[in-house]
Amino acid sequence: MTLPRSPGSGRLLRLLGLTMAAILFLLMLVTFVDVMGRYLFSLPLPGAFELTQILMAVLIFSGLPLVCADDVHIRVDIALGSLSDRSRRRLGLFNHLVSTLALAALAWRLWVKAGATLAAGDQSMYLGLPMYPVCYLMFLLTALAAGFSGAHLVESLRRARYAASGA
Repeated sequence: MTLPRSPGSGRLLRLLGLTMAAILFLLMLVTFVDVMGRYLFSLPLPGAFELTQILMAVLIFSGLPLVCADDVHIRVDIALGSLSDRSRRRLGLFNHLVSTLALAALAWRLWVKAGATLAAGDQSMYLGLPMYPVCYLMFLLTALAAGFSGAHLVESLRRARYAASGA
């Protein structure tokens, strides 16, 4: 089910997609430079492991809003074809409810973690990069994903009511 989008959310999702592409390219570049430096010159890229960890976290959490906006979660539909339309609607409603609640809980915990990271002044071990911006970004992206999932939940409720009214 695809939700109608405002122009702003469409631009945001496009920006997230471009950001993910840039991060993937940067990950490839870091890995290439690290491997070539390590094996050709015995000089690995300093902090490559930390950069890879941070970039992977941002990459994964950037994908959450994209997946939730288009409702393209991985699904196993072994028995879905044998269910009635009503049962499928209820299952979809349940899935959207669980997704929204899980993402909202995860966003809340990331907010708490980001605050603790900022207060403690946590930094990466080798490069000394502050970790709180990454935590806050992960919170923001997860909250955005929860918002999109919640929008699908509302749309599922609207469709269930429409179907129940017999219209």
